[in-house]
Amino acid sequence: MSPDPWMFPRLVHVPSREGRKPVCIPDITQFPLVTRALFGVPCRVPTEVYASGTYNELFLLELEHPDDDAQPGLPRTVLARVARDLKTRSDISLESEVATMVFVRQQCPDIPVPTVYGYVPTRDNAVGLPFSVISYTEGVDMHGAPWEALPLETKLIGVRDFARIVAQLAQLHFRAIGSIYFKFSAAATEPDGFVLGPASWGKPESAARAAALPPNRAARDCGPWKSAAQWLRASLDDEIHFVEALPALAKATSRRGHGHGHGDGRERERRLQLAQRVLPTLRARVPVDPFDPCARGPFVLGHLDLNP
Repeated sequence: MSPDPWMFPRLVHVPSREGRKPVCIPDITQFPLVTRALFGVPCRVPTEVYASGTYNELFLLELEHPDDDAQPGLPRTVLARVARDLKTRSDISLESEVATMVFVRQQCPDIPVPTVYGYVPTRDNAVGLPFSVISYTEGVDMHGAPWEALPLETKLIGVRDFARIVAQLAQLHFRAIGSIYFKFSAAATEPDGFVLGPASWGKPESAARAAALPPNRAARDCGPWKSAAQWLRASLDDEIHFVEALPALAKATSRRGHGHGHGDGRERERRLQLAQRVLPTLRARVPVDPFDPCARGPFVLGHLDLNP
């Protein structure tokens, strides 16, 4: 057993939803079962969403500690990070997200990464959607009114800390482009390391993309890739196939259509036609230079949330 009981998160064992229809909204009444499975105590059922983003919803869970506090070190408040339906239908892997958080926490202990207590990587569970349970820390987003109200010196401290985090992450080098997953030995129930696997990227409707593959392609190319050119070609090939084989779905999943009525439909159609014309041109211009010293890495850890 690891000296740190939370060095690796636990797979949460809660009742399956086998035989029941998939849901788009999590069953928050099941969170007491989740915390009991993880910590041995239930939690209060949350009454509202704590925070919401494009791909996840957060719920604040207050554990119901016994009066004698028989389990020292047990957190009093945790966050349930639940995947939204859009995310479950994409290539984004919750398991990879969790593994990456744990990897960074172990490799860069100075970076304030939340502790991941447990997770369920599929929607086949009592909550109805993939989720993880992580430690809770109060803070302020680096945008919006609360951030703008901070004194300049406080903002500078935050920006410098952010820069130090990015610099530390840039020291984590990889020989290929892909995403981080847990590595399990034969018959092991706890991970014993990490492995680089397929890309966990935000391409929507992954199941439909796979089902629409031509007979001569056994699977989509999701990596890992040994060069930047391989990654870019695979990404463009996947998008070209998506807009050509599934044009209606490609239009429906367009994220930039903010209009209403016929105008929205015309704009989506315009974007689809533009993609069908431009993507093959981009694909044909991906350079292949065997002497490019940067094309084959080493590659560094990156995340869209870290972009300027």
